[in-house]
Amino acid sequence: MVIDLNNTHPFYEADQALRVKARDLFSGAEVVLSATNVETYLLKSDNESTALYTIRKARAVYDNWVAGVINARQALLWRKAPTRNLPGPLDALLDNVNRKRDSADTFFWRVAQNAQVEGLWWVLVDKPRVAAIPVSAAEEQSMGIRPFFEAIEPDRVLDWAVGDDRALLWAVVARDVSKYDEAEGGRQPGQEDEAVAERVTWTRSEWIVYREAENAGYVEVDRGTHGLGAVPLVPFYGEYKDDFRGRPVVADILPHCINLLNKFSDRDMAEFMVCNAIPYVISQDNPGELTAGAMKGMFIKAVEGAQCEIGYLEPSGNGISACRESERDLIRRIAEIALRQAKTDTAQAQAADSLKEEKREFSAGLAPASRMYQSGETECWRLAGLWLNQRNLDPEIAYNQDFDDDRIGADMVAQLLTLVGGDNLSRRTLLEILVEGEVLPENIDVDEELERIADQEVAAVNQLLVGMKEQEAAVEAEPDSEQKDANAAA
Repeated sequence: MVIDLNNTHPFYEADQALRVKARDLFSGAEVVLSATNVETYLLKSDNESTALYTIRKARAVYDNWVAGVINARQALLWRKAPTRNLPGPLDALLDNVNRKRDSADTFFWRVAQNAQVEGLWWVLVDKPRVAAIPVSAAEEQSMGIRPFFEAIEPDRVLDWAVGDDRALLWAVVARDVSKYDEAEGGRQPGQEDEAVAERVTWTRSEWIVYREAENAGYVEVDRGTHGLGAVPLVPFYGEYKDDFRGRPVVADILPHCINLLNKFSDRDMAEFMVCNAIPYVISQDNPGELTAGAMKGMFIKAVEGAQCEIGYLEPSGNGISACRESERDLIRRIAEIALRQAKTDTAQAQAADSLKEEKREFSAGLAPASRMYQSGETECWRLAGLWLNQRNLDPEIAYNQDFDDDRIGADMVAQLLTLVGGDNLSRRTLLEILVEGEVLPENIDVDEELERIADQEVAAVNQLLVGMKEQEAAVEAEPDSEQKDANAAA
């Protein structure tokens, strides 16, 4: 069988742009607003000057709702740690599953998080290859030769084929390695390391390593057989779309988050223009350089006989308030989607029916996602057993399946309350979001609740005023220091 190492799978090509966007927006402002990405996400209009766009780039602010959704979902999925009942040979791997001192909990938590961000993540179950062949299991263990798990980004699994049994027939995995061979002493002090591209092909019976050679494509440098009877790559999905194809669980909110970034920037720029209006002069003669505050002025040549005019160009109308309302609407949409991630499948469908907007429902609820991660981890341990020539090992992995309908991520509620405190979200909108997200009872009267809050605030202010008046009266009734001295002398 000949495998073209330069090919990529159609799923790989079709999903790459969405994966990159989801990863960027999850990573936060440092990535979204970086010099490389800012012009991708902070959109420049055709008629906008470079100078004004430069100002907008410098003032841009990105609120990371994507990370908030993922973290809230992870908190619920991992509220209870998985339980594992592993046969002896496998149990010894629990505290260091990847040869980097990560426990099974830590490793698979990260895999689940990354799968939800990008839609798909892989785990390679491998075993070190050494020149000396151990003669016994005890000698192998003493040499540190044991199976391990390696998390593989979806961008590195380039191509694959699937058999009639819906399992992998073969796969191509990309990796970069140091050009300095460890067996020859590795990189020496003072030397700059250089990466060399490799492709590793896995089939159900062998592996082959190819290394990129100058002007020669990829050249085989190593190969070997294994008795696994399977390609040791296990997929973990965010939202399952097809075999070996996933979708980010945040895919539906990505456009809203980009839109929110731009809406905020538009409003911020309008407010900037109000505070830094552009001066202009209409006259026969150019008066030379015009500046006012941060803005450079404009000269407009007047028609013959027209009077000279001096003024400022500044935004007018309801544009700023309209932007603010639009921002709040976007935040509301994002929050509604986020809150629905804390619900069971039935509750999610009911919540979707109550929403007027046509938004695609996240098809992967918490319970199905938990079952997928449980199945994926179980397969990883099964493959590790095969590497140990143990075909009858029966690992038992159990992920949390008990998701309380009334629970939502505490961090999501905290974010909503922060928005209310920062005047980005009204109390009414917050209450309506919590009702539609099934956090508050469906029959709650929002108007009555707002009146109750207002009454409590008025009562608190009145109590504060009474206390201030009592304190003021007490001070007035107390003799001043001179009177105290006179009384003491008497």
